[in-house]
Amino acid sequence: MAIQAPSQSKWDALLSTLHRPLRVSDFGDITTVEGRDLAKIEYHKFLCERKGLLKGPMLVSGLPRAGKTTWAVFHAKFLRDNFGIPCTFDFHPKGDEPFGEYEYFDETDLQAEVKKVTIMAKKSGSWDERLEMVDENEAMDFAKRLKIYGHTLVLDEGTRWLSNKRVMSNVSLILFSILKQWAHYDMLFCLVNHFKQELNRDVLRYMDHQGVLVNCSWGCQWKDTGLYNISNNSLPGREGKMEMTLYGPNVWKYFNSFSPIAMPGRISL
Repeated sequence: MAIQAPSQSKWDALLSTLHRPLRVSDFGDITTVEGRDLAKIEYHKFLCERKGLLKGPMLVSGLPRAGKTTWAVFHAKFLRDNFGIPCTFDFHPKGDEPFGEYEYFDETDLQAEVKKVTIMAKKSGSWDERLEMVDENEAMDFAKRLKIYGHTLVLDEGTRWLSNKRVMSNVSLILFSILKQWAHYDMLFCLVNHFKQELNRDVLRYMDHQGVLVNCSWGCQWKDTGLYNISNNSLPGREGKMEMTLYGPNVWKYFNSFSPIAMPGRISL
C-alpha cells in the first residue's frame, strides 16, 4: 500500500496562521469515544504524515526499560489501525488483550523474502499483479505474500540482526540492503536497540543521514509514561524535531516486554 504525499488540509491553513507548531488542543475539544482520544489521534496522524513517520528507516534507542519496544508496538499498531499499513514483528506481541493482525518474521522468512523478490525482479520487474512474464503456476499477487513489502517491519534487539560484530554475515548484508531500499519496498524499517554504537557502522551512517531517530526515556516526568524525542534527519532544522509522550498501560496490554526473544541462526543463500 503506497502512501501518497499528504494533500493540503485545514491543518495546513491553521498552521500558516498560527506561526507556531500545532498542539493537541488545536485539533478540537478533547473527545473520547470508546476510550479513544479523538483529538490526540488526529494530532498523531498529522505528525505521522508531516514528519515522515509513515515510511522510511527508523532507529529507536534508549537505556534498558526505557520504553523502546513500547514505542515500536504502539507506532506499528497506530499505523495499522489509522492508515491501514500492515505490521510485521520478529516477536509475538502477546498480551492480555489481542493485538490484532500481524506477521511474524525470522531469518527463515528473510531468506524466503529475498527469493520471492528476486523472482519478481527477474521475471516481471513489477510488484503488482500484472506478472505477464511469470510462469502460469506462479501467476499470483506476490506482493501480498511478502511480509515486508508495504509493511511496518519492527526488529527488536537490533544487534541480533545488524551487530557491529557480524558486519559481513549474510543476515547483516541482506538486511542492510533492504534498509537502503526501503522506498522500493514501500516500508517503514523500525530497528530497536539499546545503544546505537552496538550496531553496524554503515547502518548508523545511513540512519544519521536519512532516518528517523527516536530517543526514549521512562518515568522522568510522569509515572508509567515514556518521553520520546524524535528527529527526522531528512527534514531540515526544527521541522524535523518533535516530542511525544506515551502512557505505558495503554500499550502493555497488547504485548509482554518480558517475552523470550529468539536468537537468529545461521542462514545460507
